This record gives sequence, C-alpha cells and structure tokens, in this order.
Amino acid sequence: MTPTRAAVVTVSDGVAQGTREDGSGDAADALLREAGFDVSARRVVPDERSGIEAALRELAADHGLVVTTGGTGFGPRDVTPEATAHPPAARTTLTTATRPLRALIAGLGRVRPPRQRPPARPR
Repeated sequence: MTPTRAAVVTVSDGVAQGTREDGSGDAADALLREAGFDVSARRVVPDERSGIEAALRELAADHGLVVTTGGTGFGPRDVTPEATAHPPAARTTLTTATRPLRALIAGLGRVRPPRQRPPARPR
C-alpha cells in the first residue's frame, strides 16, 4: 500500500524571518514519518491569514493530509485557527497548535473549528 502523502505547514513570523528554529515543524514531520506518512512538502509561512490559506489550498491539492503548527497564541497576528476553519476541498487538515502534537501522537486527524479567544488587550 502506498503511504499517504502529507505536508507540514509551520505558521510563525519568527521562523519565516529566520530568527527562530522550526522545532514544531521538525517534530510533526518526524511523527508523521514514524506513523507511515510520506512527508513530501514543508512550508513556513508568516502569521498572515491569506498566506496560511494559500499554502493550505496549494498543498491540499495533492496531499492527503496537511498538518499545521504554530500561530495560535493570543496576539492579534496569531490567526491559524481562523485560517484553518474552512479547509480546502474534502481533504483533511489537522491543526496541532492548540494542543501541540497531541492529535498526531493519538493518531487522530480531524478538522477542528477555531477556538473562541478573548480579545487582545490594548497595549
């Protein structure tokens, strides 16, 4: 049986700017490979909804599973839950950021609606 093609999208301004390592993306990649997936693509995108959505659309076109990590803090730029709320086509998009990697470890993949977050406090 041919393994399912998977992709990992890391959402992080710091990783996109090269100021932070992509540890969560590396961990997701490793866990997927251990689970028998063919991880054939990795993307790093900044915390911008349009960029996240574009990466998901592109990768969902030829991957059976797209995993996202990052972008779910409480800052105004942390928009991964909103960007993954309506995944493209009938593919499965797994977002790991609200409980990092727990879904992968448990072997679960599902589309989750975004969590309601309190409004950001003015600085």
